[in-house]
Amino acid sequence: ARLREGATYTVSVNIESREFNGKWYTDVRAWRVQPKQEEAAPAAPAEPEPTKEELLLTEIRDLLAENYTKTYRSEELAAMAGLSPSHFRALFKEQTGETALQFQNRLRIAKACDLLRSGACNVTEAAYATGFTDVYYFSRLFKKITGRSPSQYLQRR
Repeated sequence: ARLREGATYTVSVNIESREFNGKWYTDVRAWRVQPKQEEAAPAAPAEPEPTKEELLLTEIRDLLAENYTKTYRSEELAAMAGLSPSHFRALFKEQTGETALQFQNRLRIAKACDLLRSGACNVTEAAYATGFTDVYYFSRLFKKITGRSPSQYLQRR
């Protein structure tokens, strides 16, 4: 069969690799040229594989979510990830849009909202249950993050 000028073809190659005297050799066993078949629809681009650093930061975020009552310094988190503190801070901010402390505080306030909404705790109990040791700091941070004080939040639940 003759190939037509301007036509699109698919080339299939059967390659076999083998080891001989400790070295690998590759041989072409067969090849075939076929007219290219029309494709129904282009395939969606594959999601890029997450990098090692992205996977480490995902683990760190999971750790922070599970242990929201504990405050971790970025140096501790960097050591857990095996990164320098400055590199960790830059990566964390790039991936989450906030610092590690801001991320931790947002998690804690979200948990406090859940506790207040459920009626299980008053403001002081919610503050202590989410790892805050200063109720006044908790109240200021709560208002900064939610736009309402904890008592206003309780009234509107």
